[in-house]
Formats: sequence, C-alpha cells, structure tokens
Amino acid sequence: MERADIINTSDPAFDDAYHISTPNKDFAAAYLQSAGRRELIDNLFLIDENIREIEFKPDWISVMISPCKMDIGAVDKPLVENVLNIAAGLARDLPY
Repeated sequence: MERADIINTSDPAFDDAYHISTPNKDFAAAYLQSAGRRELIDNLFLIDENIREIEFKPDWISVMISPCKMDIGAVDKPLVENVLNIAAGLARDLPY
C-alpha cells in the first residue's frame, strides 16, 4: 500500500534520499519527474552539510541552512552564490 505522503518520482535513489512534504502531491510528483530538477536538488544538498530544507511557495523558494552564522564577516559568499544559483534553476520552471 502506498503512503499518502510519499512522492514517487520513478527514481528510487532520489525517493529514498528525500522526504517530500507538500500540500499538492500531484504538482510535486509532476515537478519532480524532471531528472534535471532532481539533479539540482541533489546538488543543492551536496554543497554543504548544513543545507537542511528547500521550501517552495507561490512566489519564492527558501533554502534553510542551519546552523548559519549571523556575523557578516563569517558569511560564506561562494556557498550563498551556489545556493542562489541552484534555487534560481529550481524556480525557473515553477508555474507560479
């Protein structure tokens, strides 16, 4: 029996690696059918061990990095640039 909160992308390694929480299972399943999008998500989580979560909202995407130092001098600019580039790639095909 399939659990209601499981999104099947037809990529077993991806499905095993990630828990997808969504109020719109049909949209998430269709969006994640793209191997390119799944690769972007993989790449995002491989950038840094402190990447915790990606959240898609109607007009934005957020990426949680935790812990994250608040000292401006401690900001890892290459990390932020990489995260923003990948998030932009994920947002590019959103139907919002």
